Amino acid sequence: MNININIDDDEEMYTNYSLCDTIYAKAKIDINADKVALYVGAKSFIEYNIDEALNLIKTQIQQSFEKLNELNEDLVFLRTSSITVEVNMARLFNYSVKEKKKAEGN
Repeated sequence: MNININIDDDEEMYTNYSLCDTIYAKAKIDINADKVALYVGAKSFIEYNIDEALNLIKTQIQQSFEKLNELNEDLVFLRTSSITVEVNMARLFNYSVKEKKKAEGN
């Protein structure tokens, strides 16, 4: 997978960031900065230079797509397993109906 992130020097970049769960603010990003701070979770930021940050983001995107493919495969397996369970339940129900009819006939 090839991920390209290109930013022109004369381009202004804006982003929305979360202040809390439901409130977002708009910010202008200085694209000429040498370093960026990336949110890594648990209310923590780590400062990276631009190349390191881009490599980290590309790696995370690639890992996310791999995880998505893995989850899709798991969903397919669960769907087929669900169908097998439903068929077996129907067979058991039909068998119990058949046995009840036998018991009534005796």
